[in-house]
Amino acid sequence: MEYKVDNKKINIKNLRFLGSGCEGEVFKWKNYALKIKYNDTIGLSYDDCHYMRNIATSNILMPKGIFYSNNRYSGYTTRYISHISNFNLIDVPKDYLINNILIPIEEDLRVLSNRKVTLSDLTLSNTIKNDSLYLIDPGSYVVLKDLSSESINSINLEELRDYLNTLINQELKKYKLNYEIGECDSFSYYIKNEISNNLSIKEYILKK
Repeated sequence: MEYKVDNKKINIKNLRFLGSGCEGEVFKWKNYALKIKYNDTIGLSYDDCHYMRNIATSNILMPKGIFYSNNRYSGYTTRYISHISNFNLIDVPKDYLINNILIPIEEDLRVLSNRKVTLSDLTLSNTIKNDSLYLIDPGSYVVLKDLSSESINSINLEELRDYLNTLINQELKKYKLNYEIGECDSFSYYIKNEISNNLSIKEYILKK
């Protein structure tokens, strides 16, 4: 069996296992996360993978390389992001949350919407928290060229808002607190105007 990422032959023996999901198993290869698909009919299609790999993003990860098994499309690589378990969105000051987390994600969202990429399956299990917040699994993303960028942006905004609300409330659960990002086109603008001073979300809610 011959394995390649793009045109480079690789040895997949002894790769560190990172996790698995509906689409396939993920391993660490060099500075990448390598997803080896169960089969090429599940998850990210070859055409969409090839298209997305040329889209530059920072926090919503895109495929970087295409993995082949005996010249058959069998997966893809993304940038590898290490996990910091004690990093929580609700604990960082408002300015950090806006500038280092929300704005980079919003910029990615605009890029993807303009390129007709529709987000899906934004879940806590597909999240890495480090110095920022990273959405690491493009396996359910789809290119919908028949829809307008404006329509796709609306879909993506709703998907991302639901995800952020779920993530924030998951972190607040141990304090028996709740917080909802309201209807908006800019999450950073909403947080900037909702939270006073430079408080964290947790501090803001506790002071209310």
